[in-house]
Amino acid sequence: MAVTEPWLSPSQAAVGKALLAAASLLPCLPSGARAETAPTFTSVSYKYLDYLDFQPDAERVRVIANAVNVVSPINERWSFSAGAVTDAVSGASPRYYTNALTKLEDYRRAQNISLTRWGSSGSVTLSHARSAERDYISKSLGITGVWYVDDTKNTAVTAGLGAARDVIDVPARGVNNEGKSVNDFLLGVTQVLTRNDVGQLIARYTTGHGYYTDPYKSIDERPRERSGYSALVRWNHHFPSLESSVRSSYRWYQDSFGIRAHTLGFEYVQPLANGRLVVTPLVRWYTQTAANFYLPANPGRNGRTYPAEDAVYYSQDQRLSAFGAQTLGIKSAIRVSGNTWFDIKYEGYKQRGQWALAGRSDASLAPFNARSVQVGISTRF
Repeated sequence: MAVTEPWLSPSQAAVGKALLAAASLLPCLPSGARAETAPTFTSVSYKYLDYLDFQPDAERVRVIANAVNVVSPINERWSFSAGAVTDAVSGASPRYYTNALTKLEDYRRAQNISLTRWGSSGSVTLSHARSAERDYISKSLGITGVWYVDDTKNTAVTAGLGAARDVIDVPARGVNNEGKSVNDFLLGVTQVLTRNDVGQLIARYTTGHGYYTDPYKSIDERPRERSGYSALVRWNHHFPSLESSVRSSYRWYQDSFGIRAHTLGFEYVQPLANGRLVVTPLVRWYTQTAANFYLPANPGRNGRTYPAEDAVYYSQDQRLSAFGAQTLGIKSAIRVSGNTWFDIKYEGYKQRGQWALAGRSDASLAPFNARSVQVGISTRF
């Protein structure tokens, strides 16, 4: 039964609007509208992240991150949000494939701020972000608009533009103030399908030029132009009898490097203890083909494969190989008092070459694994 049908009660229509608002969040570009009016409360959240990736013979990269975010109304038509992240990176990164691990340490600071103008027919958000580490500085600007098609607010159209400008500076590796520019374009539609279903389709195009090579890889030379296309489909379904929901998503991606990827994900959201506890298990599958210039490992030459003399582009980066991956995780959130919530989330990630559904996998690569633990607290007042 569509929410636009006239025999729905006001409460049923409200459910549809809430579902629509819940599905309006956008990936990568600034967030879309969560409702048709500015927030009436100030929300503050803190997150702590502990991430570690490893292979059978060694731990690799560990990241410890702290993040704070604030969302606050200015008046009935305006609101702002601001956030800051600091993370410490340590461990080792391979110079080629999964071999020759080189120690690394770095520290990153990032900030973001956005301003949203709310109206009866939608919202417009302007955002700015900056991230700086020892050898990499990134700045970005974005604008996102969300428009409701009619007064029922059952259909929302989203459009977004983003631009990032990066500077890479690694003098020890012969890289001096190299630049990279990336532009992002997004168009989507979110539709309330029934009282309990919301669908969303988002198309995205990204184009960039500049320095894409990894300066820390011993044999790595990548094109200075890259463009990518993606399509994201989401479907959220609510089970009234269980007061639970399923969030499902599928993403298709293809770029000029020759990588084609598919991602399928599911989350099940189950409130318990009269809504004071919310448990969310999740599962995600990913597969990609190799980049056109990826060099498969050669076991007969100590694992190394060298480019042909006339090769223009080449890479021994495991991330550009063909592989499949799976993620299993669970998140628990508990209301500790009033409007204050505590949450903890765990995810385990496994990546294997033989799990690739298409393209020639590289059997010589070591299995890659990662785990992350995130703890947070949020409140509003």
